[in-house]
Amino acid sequence: MRLPARNSSYPNRVAFGIYVARRLRIAGHTDLEAIVRTNTLGVFSMGRAWEEASLPVHEAFADRDAADEVLDSYAQEIRAKLGGRGIDAIRQAPFTLIFPDKTVYYTSAPLDEEVKRYQELRERLIEHLTVGDVVRGEYASRLDAGIAAYGAVEMALEFALGEEMKARSRLEAAQDGWTAMMEQTYGTLVARFGSRATDRFYPRLRTRLSGD
Repeated sequence: MRLPARNSSYPNRVAFGIYVARRLRIAGHTDLEAIVRTNTLGVFSMGRAWEEASLPVHEAFADRDAADEVLDSYAQEIRAKLGGRGIDAIRQAPFTLIFPDKTVYYTSAPLDEEVKRYQELRERLIEHLTVGDVVRGEYASRLDAGIAAYGAVEMALEFALGEEMKARSRLEAAQDGWTAMMEQTYGTLVARFGSRATDRFYPRLRTRLSGD
């Protein structure tokens, strides 16, 4: 008997286990068939749960990227509006005080600096533009909302990643248990029939069962 490789995906173990369970059932070994089938379906269930847990992760990544784009668009719009106030506007205050390191300081911020840098942009607007300034009035509130939205989706992403990790751990535990069970079952069959007769209960590992 040769089990699917350790790095093989869970459907390979399920296919292998269902084959063995069926062969055992046909041969009338219902005691062993029940054990193999139960453990194999356990791996199947944990694998499906892991796959389902990965869906919110993909959605959360999309939400985070969209929230990032909104903030980036605000920085670009602020730059365009302040820079368009005069021929030398981009070389003078308040533009140089709000964008001392160019727009990419905000738009290319590392993920762990995103919120901090956009909070900094908002603070610079408040500090260097007058109360009645149209750009300050429009974008200070927009940045507040955008930063809050980004923070919310970041929290959702962290939660989704945590749930996926827990589901993956449960799958790995189920797979380890399945491997131990299959080895024990093989030993039981060998004790009953010998190794040559026992091999007929196990599939020859084709490509689809040998790994990912």
